[in-house]
Amino acid sequence: MNALATKDVLSALSVLPEDMWDVQDDKCDCVYQRIGFWTNPYLSETLEVRMCCIWAELYKFFPQFVRVTPAFYDYNRDEWESEPREWTADFDMPPAIWHRQLARAERITVAEAREKYADKDYLRPKGVKRPEPEPVETVDPIGILFEMVTGLAEIVSGIANRLDAAGLASVLTGEDSNSGAAESDDHGANQISDGEVAP
Repeated sequence: MNALATKDVLSALSVLPEDMWDVQDDKCDCVYQRIGFWTNPYLSETLEVRMCCIWAELYKFFPQFVRVTPAFYDYNRDEWESEPREWTADFDMPPAIWHRQLARAERITVAEAREKYADKDYLRPKGVKRPEPEPVETVDPIGILFEMVTGLAEIVSGIANRLDAAGLASVLTGEDSNSGAAESDDHGANQISDGEVAP
């Protein structure tokens, strides 16, 4: 039997769960849902444990080691908050958190809150849209460098035009305007006329 056929058979026998447990699935009445999850392809097995439910049963045997304070401890400010905060996230409040907030605010159990508001989901707090962040101006180093080179080229071109208009274009090229005349004089001085002997 191939893997797909095996999966279908196991699913038909209700061996494979239809969904996975999650810390916000609201499938138990624990205030803080905690799920243990382990899976391994080489063992072909997955283990899920509702740790919060097991802990809740253990708490009954050791009440002296359990302390529940009806307030939120803000560890950033070292302060206590005795009333539930309003929802300020940018997404809708998950039903699991909503039921527990209602239970805390109305001093009822989670199961009672779930049942009481089963058909009133429209009251569940909605997400608060966050303001769009202002676009941050970025610097394009290549663009800036190109502008600098272009500006420098324009400056050099302007200087060249001025020198050319003044007859001093050779200043840029490094040529000596008098070198041609000097060479001409030298050649003229070394010319030998007919009948003369060069010294």
